[in-house]
Amino acid sequence: MGVGQRLKEERLRQGLSLEEIEEETKIRKYYLQALEEENFQVLPPQVYATGFVKRYAKFLGLNEAELSEQFKREAYAEEEEAPVIQVNEPLTPINKVVLPWSNILVGIIFLVLAFWIGNYIADYLSDRGIQEAQPQTPGIQQPAEQTPETNEEPSETPLPSTTPVALLELKTTQPCWLLIVVDGETQFTGTLPAGEERVFEGKDLIYVKAGNAGGLEITFNGESQGVLGAPGEVKEMEFAAQ
Repeated sequence: MGVGQRLKEERLRQGLSLEEIEEETKIRKYYLQALEEENFQVLPPQVYATGFVKRYAKFLGLNEAELSEQFKREAYAEEEEAPVIQVNEPLTPINKVVLPWSNILVGIIFLVLAFWIGNYIADYLSDRGIQEAQPQTPGIQQPAEQTPETNEEPSETPLPSTTPVALLELKTTQPCWLLIVVDGETQFTGTLPAGEERVFEGKDLIYVKAGNAGGLEITFNGESQGVLGAPGEVKEMEFAAQ
């Protein structure tokens, strides 16, 4: 028995409607019906679709781990098949050392600071040597060399942030139905009127699906992306953290 049929039979056995399931799980009826009918090609990417199955199964009291594994076998069997590579000769192991970018950046900053401090000490010692070498006339006190005071402090080189951020700003110019999924969790689903603005922030991935792509303007990480598509067009897009 397929995963869709198991979900549907259990729902009917409990006397629940798709509308009730949608209200409780916050999964659109469109996707619930697609799961039950095993119409997998209309579902969002695998990570979100698998989350829908787990949430639906958990609400019905079914084994969510078992059903999610069965769903991935049925819906994404072709993607999981790996090509078989025939090797006729033994492969020579390659020792490759990979350094994280954060360590490289810290090393560069350390070298810059060391070079700056070294120059500062060398200049200081040079000035002291010149002052001590100047001859002193008895009875006449030579004025000390005045060094202009400066309030400048050594500038600190800021460390770049290594934490990726996905910041998505949405603005509707026309009424638009939206589905927003942030890091695998549905953050918003519904219709926004014209003139609405929403902001979503994630650490990994933000998925957007719009029912009227021409009425939605998108700004991602401070850069305008323009409208998502043509008026009346149903379009979806993913924005990964940078």
